[in-house]
Amino acid sequence: MQINGVELEYNYSEEKTNRATMEVVLYMAEKGDESVGKPLPDSIGILSAGIKHCFDLIFGEGTGERVCGKENDLLVCVNAYSELIEEKQRQEEIMLESARKLQELLGGTEEENEKAEEV
Repeated sequence: MQINGVELEYNYSEEKTNRATMEVVLYMAEKGDESVGKPLPDSIGILSAGIKHCFDLIFGEGTGERVCGKENDLLVCVNAYSELIEEKQRQEEIMLESARKLQELLGGTEEENEKAEEV
């Protein structure tokens, strides 16, 4: 995947990346809450720095600045974060479909397993 000209290896079905991504989503929710009611320049700084930190957590130190730049440009940061989350959602759909197929191979559909649990 490429964001703002930076090539990133992102595999949501890999455990470490999946955990980091889940942490990042919660972290950004906290940063969103933190920015509420602050003056606009402060909110821009909080959110931009938060998004850069997210990229660092998933891809390694310094990635946030490489992807979003040195300045805290909220538009650049939000667009980069949006691209990351869209890729996460795309890969999540593929992963869930694969998990459904595996479940069928291992012993039936989700509906059949739910019926068996009721008995």
